Amino acid sequence: VLCGEFFLKMMKCVQVTHDCAPLVKFVCQCPNIGNKQNFLATRFKMFAEQGKDQYHRHMQIELSDFHPLIASQATTVHHFVTLVHALGCETVFGDTAKLFYRLLHKDAPTPYDKMLVLKICQFSTRTSCNQ
Repeated sequence: VLCGEFFLKMMKCVQVTHDCAPLVKFVCQCPNIGNKQNFLATRFKMFAEQGKDQYHRHMQIELSDFHPLIASQATTVHHFVTLVHALGCETVFGDTAKLFYRLLHKDAPTPYDKMLVLKICQFSTRTSCNQ
């Protein structure tokens, strides 16, 4: 429980400092969080829900701030999709979109497999990133 609370406080700091390195280090080294993908998905969802509160409305979630953390922990396209959905982001762009397409290419070798993954996505990518 304390690791989860500490993680959420660190996420708030990332929104101000735009430096995710301490958060990445914490997740990689903390032995008390169990399954890292489940931990991140749960905490990302909690963080996104906090952002909907009136108190936190002025703080918009910038996916690019959390790219290093997502890149370090999303080992499959399904992990990536789960984390982005948990954060509630509607658009993926830049390095994060490139990571999505790399994972999609790696984990979904056929056009049919790619279509199955894309059907579950609740976010879009900017067309300039599709190269």
